[in-house]
Amino acid sequence: MSFHTETSLAGYARTAIHLKTRMAEYTIGSLANDYLRASLAANVVPALRVQYESADVVDKLVDAIGRATRAAWTDGERSSSPRP
Repeated sequence: MSFHTETSLAGYARTAIHLKTRMAEYTIGSLANDYLRASLAANVVPALRVQYESADVVDKLVDAIGRATRAAWTDGERSSSPRP
């Protein structure tokens, strides 16, 4: 799915909605958290472990970034319900 194949405003809108839906679905799944945990492991996590003695700080960081990412892609989808 790409914008490069679209030639009309309606086509761009359909593609944008499709991509937004796919990103929202991706950020809800465990694969997104696995990717986030792996990408943070090289740089951020060692610095956090030096600064904080608590082992759950990594889990809290992954959770916070994951919630922010999900919120960015699902904003407006569930405006009446609280965020997880």
